[in-house]
Amino acid sequence: MVPPNSGDDGVITVGDDTLEPRVKVVSTPARGNVVKAGDKINLQVTAQEKRRNGPWQTGIKFIDLRATPEGLDKEHWVNPSDTPKPCNDKTWEQKFEATYTVPSNPPPTIKICAYAADYGVGGYEEGYEEENPNYKCVEFYTIPEGKNNVMPANCKVKGYAKLGFIDAAPLLGSFDPQSPNRDMISCNFRWSICGKEYIKTKVVKNGVNVCSSFFTEAEASLPKDQYCCDCYPKCTAQRKPGK
Repeated sequence: MVPPNSGDDGVITVGDDTLEPRVKVVSTPARGNVVKAGDKINLQVTAQEKRRNGPWQTGIKFIDLRATPEGLDKEHWVNPSDTPKPCNDKTWEQKFEATYTVPSNPPPTIKICAYAADYGVGGYEEGYEEENPNYKCVEFYTIPEGKNNVMPANCKVKGYAKLGFIDAAPLLGSFDPQSPNRDMISCNFRWSICGKEYIKTKVVKNGVNVCSSFFTEAEASLPKDQYCCDCYPKCTAQRKPGK
C-alpha cells in the first residue's frame, strides 16, 4: 500500500488527512464515580486511525493527557517518527496507560481529557495547530475530606444550613421542689439543611441569659458547606442524579 503523494524515493509528505484519530478512554473506576483523596484512577487510552473506507491517514503522532487538577503519573506518548511512514509501517492504533491520584482537598469535579493527533494539517486546540486532534474526557466527583456529602456537578437545587427557632424550655419537674430537674431548663437550638430539621440541646440551671453562649457557639458551628437538595442527605450515589 503506497500513499498517493509518496515519491519513488520513499519520502512521505503530509497529504489530505482530513479525518482525526478516534479516541477511546476506559477508566477504573468508571467515569462518573465518586472518588476521594488518595484514590487511584487507572486510564487506558486507545487512539486509532481509520484504515479503510476513509481519506488517506497519516498515522498516530501523539497522545496527550490533561487533568484538572493535576495528578497524572504519565501525560504523553509521542511517536518517535517526526514524519508519517509508508502505509504498512504507520501507527494505525496506539494504546497508552496512565494512573491518576486524587489530590488532597480535591474540587467537586475531577476532569481528565485524552487528546490524540495525527500528522495531518488543521486543528483547533491550542498547541495542536499542525495536526488533526481529537479528544475524549471523563469526569469524576469527589467527597470532601471529613465530609460524607457529595455535590453532583449537575445539581439543580442547592442550599446551605439555615438557622431555625431557638428557645429555652423548662424541663419536666422544673417547678417541683422535690424533682431532680428543679429549676433546670433545656436550651434548644434548631437548624435545617434542604428542609430537613435538626436540633441541638443543652440542659442548664435557669438564670439570666444562661443559653446565650450555647446559642452563639451552636450558630458559629453550623456547617458552611453547600449541599445538593436534589439528593440530600444521601448524596453518595455512584452516578449523577437522573443517570
